[in-house]
Formats: sequence, structure tokens, C-alpha cells
Amino acid sequence: MIALLLYPQRARLEEYREHFFGNSKSTFFSVSELSEEWTEATVRQRFAEHPVWCGRYQGDLPVDRACGVKIKSYNGIPALYLALFFKDAKLQQMAISLPWWAQGKAYRNVVAEHGAPSASQPRSFSGVRLHGWRLPDGGGLFLNRDRPFNPLDTNAIYWRSATECRTRGCFSGDH
Repeated sequence: MIALLLYPQRARLEEYREHFFGNSKSTFFSVSELSEEWTEATVRQRFAEHPVWCGRYQGDLPVDRACGVKIKSYNGIPALYLALFFKDAKLQQMAISLPWWAQGKAYRNVVAEHGAPSASQPRSFSGVRLHGWRLPDGGGLFLNRDRPFNPLDTNAIYWRSATECRTRGCFSGDH
């Protein structure tokens, strides 16, 4: 019975196995370093000490390329990996996957760097509520408000470029 419950989550189990027993390294950077001028070459150079994979993106985001970076932690917050998404060779979005138990530490870290959230969703959308910070360049930074019920699920710190926020909106009333 337990195998039937865990089998659909085997990829997530592998991420956690890698987190606890793998040899990924920690990374430290501010989201203010991120820029639409970043390319795949920038990612490979900036994260040269980490395993980096880049390739064609086939998901739901309006991007065409993606890079994945294996990391142990982000600014002292336990992390599973970093994903960067490109459109027309320019960085448009970034997500840092965090284990469910790291949500509180991530929130404190983001507030220490960026202050109180600019907005917080009172109701969930697709089962998720977010805190959001408007960035000085017009981009947005987001973090799950709540820990997931399933301890194998993750939270994320999510960055969107100023172009993405202008064209697709990041906050109520944008466009």
C-alpha cells in the first residue's frame, strides 16, 4: 500500500535523496543580480561550481529554453535545485525549489532583503497562495505563503523579469 502512495512521487523522492545524500554545493546570490541580459553562458559561468543542464523547454511557461542547476542551499536556505527560463536567449523567469520545511526560513530571508511583501494572495489559486514583492526594476519576486500538506511537495522562490511583469502581469492591476 505504501508503495502505491509513493510510486507517483518517485521523482520527488529522488530530489530529496539527492538533497540529503548527494554532493551538491550551496550558492549565495541576491535576486537583484538576475537580469534579462543573462544568457545560458552567463548561467554556466555564474554557477560554474555546480552541475548545470540547459536545453529546449517544453512546458507551459512562455519560454523556449531552460537551465537547471543542482544546489544544496540558497543563501543558507535548504534547496533542491535552481531553474532558469529563457525566451529569445534572455532570462525571463527563475525558480528555486525548496523543501517544504524551509518555507519559514525562506520568508524571513526574503523579508530581510526586500522588506514586507507588496501583496499577498488571501485566496489560493490552483491550490497555492503567494506573497509577492515588486522589485525596483519592475520585476516580481514570489514565495509560497503556506507549507504544502504533503511533506514531499515543495515551496519555491520565484522571480519574473520586468518584461514578463509588463506583458503578462505580476500583481493585480498590472497591464
